[in-house]
Amino acid sequence: MLHVNNQTFLKNIFKNLDIDTTFLSEYKCKNKKKSFENNKLELEIEGKYKYLRHMFFKFENKEYPVLWKPIKKIKSEKLLMEFGKFRNSFVMNTLNKLKEEFKCDKCIIISTGSKNLDSDLDISIYGLTAVPLAKAFNKIFKKLWNDTSENVFDCNIYADSFYEPATIYNFKLITLNDKNERKHDKIYRLIETYGKDVRDQHQWGIMKVLMSLYNHTNQNIDNLNELSSRISKYVTHPLLKKDINISLKKFRNIIHDSLGNKIDIRDRQVQNEMYIKKISKAFKTKELLSKTYDQTPDNIAKLGIKLKNQMSESNFHAMDAYLTQGSFFYIVGILGKGHELPISKHELLDCFIENNGEIIKDLYETKKKNNIYESIIQSSKYSMRVYKTLNELNIISPKLSPYTEKDIYKMINTFTFIRKNIRGKSDKRFEEKLKELGHKKINKYEYIKENLDIMKSIENENDYIKHILSFTFKYADMFYKCYM
Repeated sequence: MLHVNNQTFLKNIFKNLDIDTTFLSEYKCKNKKKSFENNKLELEIEGKYKYLRHMFFKFENKEYPVLWKPIKKIKSEKLLMEFGKFRNSFVMNTLNKLKEEFKCDKCIIISTGSKNLDSDLDISIYGLTAVPLAKAFNKIFKKLWNDTSENVFDCNIYADSFYEPATIYNFKLITLNDKNERKHDKIYRLIETYGKDVRDQHQWGIMKVLMSLYNHTNQNIDNLNELSSRISKYVTHPLLKKDINISLKKFRNIIHDSLGNKIDIRDRQVQNEMYIKKISKAFKTKELLSKTYDQTPDNIAKLGIKLKNQMSESNFHAMDAYLTQGSFFYIVGILGKGHELPISKHELLDCFIENNGEIIKDLYETKKKNNIYESIIQSSKYSMRVYKTLNELNIISPKLSPYTEKDIYKMINTFTFIRKNIRGKSDKRFEEKLKELGHKKINKYEYIKENLDIMKSIENENDYIKHILSFTFKYADMFYKCYM
């Protein structure tokens, strides 16, 4: 049995990888042992063409399927660490090989997501050939694995970002002291809009909530008005009501466009292709913005707003991507990278709304287990982010928050503990951590019930989703009354 983490095997993959051929797209049948002939790997397994997906990952004399989610469910930190190294090595080696093929010396490839063992792998590509490079990666990965990188490795490839290492005209430039990326340019560019796209970004945050609700109601377009009414009942401010309706219209147009082109928005391969198509348009706008040196502030703002909207729409088709600049700045940049990014109260509101949308998405994905505690554990990463964002908003406007500073810190600490010591961990690990901290011996569900006051009124996932919608849009309503 040939294992994907066999070093000789990997060495030959990257030695011979060629974007202009069908290298390793299929394996021909010749004999029952592995052989390297004509710089191509040939395997025979019952006379059928096979892909890497049908091979195994070997660890401590055991064989595992080469799939991130089943391996994550085993709850072995050692296995996760070793498979994570293989996953990262495979993806980065493939991207770096493509970078050589495209002769893009100035392209920068950075891991932008969480460093937790059980997290997905988010890779951002920066540079003039970022889009074709991402497109080539998706094509190569499909040929190698007969599947997408999202399904196999829980890996998401992004060809652009709301901010990136570069120096280009008409973009707002900031200097970062980034210890983790010493090799890269410390001057970062931000899309300049002079704050004239506040409502546009609020609408994209609301669209994440609509997307999460829609994706788990049988994806029936006729349900959209009902979904909107579920949100609007918590709102009194006319401008927020209007933004909800505009968000609904934008969302409906994207869905109609997908259905009209017979696109299944649940098909990740198709969504990858849509993402590349949309981000290519954003790159054209970026080129126009960066090459015109005599732009007036109004023209820069118009192009900047157009670019940010195109990037938000592109991310709509990406897997597990944030739609708003606020979420990207605060979660990826400030919390994830430690970057000292400028961030406004409006961008923090976008982050707050969008991460509540992510909670709803996770709640629906776990709902089939019919266990509210497992749903809360599943969504703990985004809950933790919501309360960290709320804490920042609370500093700006403490009167808006339904929670005191003490309450918010309790929520942050509770969800952080759930995320780090319960989600993806064995019950034994949880018990050991409690003992280490001097807590009494209780099971994980009792811990959640004792530490989350909301559990007094929450009995199931539907109750929790109603709570999230109420919490999100009542706060947004108060925010609009103060700042819009």
